Amino acid sequence: MPAYALILNNHGEPVFYQPIDPVPAILDFKVQPNGQMSFYNPHPQKRVVEVWDETYQIVHTYRPCNGYQIDRHDSYIMADGRALLLAAEYRPVDMSQYVAGGDPNAIVKGCVIQEVDAAGLVLWQWLGLDHIPPTDSVVDLTSHLINYIHCYSLNLDDDGNILLSSRHLHEVTKISRQTGEIIWRLGGKGNDFTFVNDPHEGFFFQHDARRLANGNITVYDNRTDTDPSFFSRGVEYSLDLAKMEATMVWQYINTPVTYAGAMGNMQRLPGGNSLIGWGFSSAPLITEVTPAGEKVFELSTAQPGASYRAFRYPWEGHPSWAPALVARSAGPLKIRLYFSWNGATEIASYRIYGDTHPVPATLLAEVPRDGFETSYLFEASGPGLYYFRVMAVDKEGKPTLYSPSVFMVAGKNPQLFPLMMAGD
Repeated sequence: MPAYALILNNHGEPVFYQPIDPVPAILDFKVQPNGQMSFYNPHPQKRVVEVWDETYQIVHTYRPCNGYQIDRHDSYIMADGRALLLAAEYRPVDMSQYVAGGDPNAIVKGCVIQEVDAAGLVLWQWLGLDHIPPTDSVVDLTSHLINYIHCYSLNLDDDGNILLSSRHLHEVTKISRQTGEIIWRLGGKGNDFTFVNDPHEGFFFQHDARRLANGNITVYDNRTDTDPSFFSRGVEYSLDLAKMEATMVWQYINTPVTYAGAMGNMQRLPGGNSLIGWGFSSAPLITEVTPAGEKVFELSTAQPGASYRAFRYPWEGHPSWAPALVARSAGPLKIRLYFSWNGATEIASYRIYGDTHPVPATLLAEVPRDGFETSYLFEASGPGLYYFRVMAVDKEGKPTLYSPSVFMVAGKNPQLFPLMMAGD
């Protein structure tokens, strides 16, 4: 099954889709704080964070430096072009010094955070293995290759420091962007806080920790392999740094219960609702709820699938490519036209042109945009070769781009000619 970057409208209809090869992974498709979109491109010859503008053109790419491999899980791009990137370090460690049965020649996969400028120069770097010991992990430490930390989400905190969520530590870590020292640790074996008012006593194998405008922290808590029952949740904590208490002030557990062993996220929306991307859960993929826990939106797919993360953002897309148009026979003298403009968010209608000239100029109709794909039935006056093209009209009534021309024979034995001809 291919992986897609996908934008949907408020009705769950596609606005933009882009297949990404190879499988398994387009990851972390989102709008960055600088207003542009980004995602991790897994192609073996790339493995970079690609940044797109509103025309869906690549305007920049980011990759770690100093010989480290990129970690695909998250990135944070600032307005001035600086970026926080995750990378992986593979360090030989004699684990027999840490645990009974440990491999003296083990390779421990650590987490690297780099701050790079737009030119790729490293401005700051943090190595997890220099600050958090492997024994703080919850995974098997007797293996040869140990993914001990599994860093997953990365944020610039409101004071300019860094929030890191590490799945295999059960931990959200606040890191000084000046010194690299750890400011505090929430959850896991190195926990600095007491959990208050949380019936589940913290989070486990979590993903995606974020700071809210009110100062609280949200976590998408997968709760992988927990007892007595499997469920995932979105949860919000208020942190008291004087008492070192993390008080649960809100949580959402879906009805019926949704469980995702991996992936997922939680986003607090400007109006106060929460959007939860359930991750590796085929039904549902996304749920939006009010502060009171009332569902206002939920999305599932007809076939089993998974969504790495899901976000709700305002977005205006103005593709650099032309609208698409195809024709199909609908009867001896009838031709059905289908047209769409992948990625265009501001289109209100389409003007349909058709006649016997290769660049048709006769306006047949103007029809409102009707979902991702709109159609129009053309009834020919007699047998012959007909040409068609459409013009997309924006919400202000301004014409934009013509589609390429297509042509088709209408008559007793209509044929479809798939050849696409360039428009004006």
